[in-house]
Amino acid sequence: MAARGRPPLPQHARFAVIPRGFDGCVYAAELGNGLVKVGFSANPRTRMTSLSKYARRVFGVSLQRFHVGANLPKRVAARAETNTLRRLNRIATPLAGTKEYFAGLRFGDAVNLVNQMTRAATPTPAEQGA
Repeated sequence: MAARGRPPLPQHARFAVIPRGFDGCVYAAELGNGLVKVGFSANPRTRMTSLSKYARRVFGVSLQRFHVGANLPKRVAARAETNTLRRLNRIATPLAGTKEYFAGLRFGDAVNLVNQMTRAATPTPAEQGA
């Protein structure tokens, strides 16, 4: 978010802080209408840009905040997303007709869960063959 007293960065500048070269990650994004989207991406910078356009076109709102979880191998990140969504479905109700958009879910809670599930899915050195 913007520092106190300064205008927020334009979205393209905010997305530029997302590193390139991800294999996969789980992310959380908060839309201007309070919906929280949780998903998987191999290219989170591009995903945040496309999600921003989608939010504006479908919901008429902007993307307010986003969190990109740790870089993981694709299959591990996909498993972390599945586990995150499974947990979220226990504590929040997805928007009708969707699996990844949640109303009434606090963004901070989604971020915490993304981080927990990412850590839980991260292979140990023994699992990585080290």
